[in-house]
Amino acid sequence: MSCCTPAESVRETAQFLQPVVICPYDGDVSPDIGEWAGSLLPGILGEAAISVVLAHKRKSAQKTVGRDSPDGGTPRIATLARAVAAFHSESVSLRGRESALRVVEGLLLDFMGRLGEHETPAQALSRHAMNHRVMRRQALEVLTSLPKHCPDDDASRQAWINTARRACEALRLSCPATQTAARFLRNPPNRTWARGLRLRAEVEIQCSTVHEAKYCIPELR
Repeated sequence: MSCCTPAESVRETAQFLQPVVICPYDGDVSPDIGEWAGSLLPGILGEAAISVVLAHKRKSAQKTVGRDSPDGGTPRIATLARAVAAFHSESVSLRGRESALRVVEGLLLDFMGRLGEHETPAQALSRHAMNHRVMRRQALEVLTSLPKHCPDDDASRQAWINTARRACEALRLSCPATQTAARFLRNPPNRTWARGLRLRAEVEIQCSTVHEAKYCIPELR
């Protein structure tokens, strides 16, 4: 089967009409795949809101939709930088800004020690009976308080990280006794994280791992 030809669900999943596309690859996934996917996947999968890209590695799934961290990993500072870029970009849709807010909500819940493994921010908020509107406002406060740009030098990068830490501290969230903003938002080992503030083309399709899909859909376990 060609990776450009969608397949239909069969047997137990025959009732699902969303097309399925399997794209085999050798070795690691290159970041260039994001450009390939940008023109290919939306046309194949149709409605982006009900589509999802799955891979065995989270990094591979993120690369496919152009959402991988510039330094090859996913340090929290790099994740936050990408969310800031997406939120402020004029080319990003309302759905893209919504996704950026959810990313920051997830970071804040993780900062508070309230985000479980494989748990979405919405699930964590419900489990802890937390106010969704308050969390959304706090995520918005963080996003709007951070600089949209960061010069490529050590002092500027450190200043951006310090601003992010102060933004978290200003919310006065209830966190574990040993948790601090500096400990949570550590300096990434790679200096390239600030490139995340330069938004690249993304495919507005959700991405996840095969394991998480099985966790969220009991029938697939």
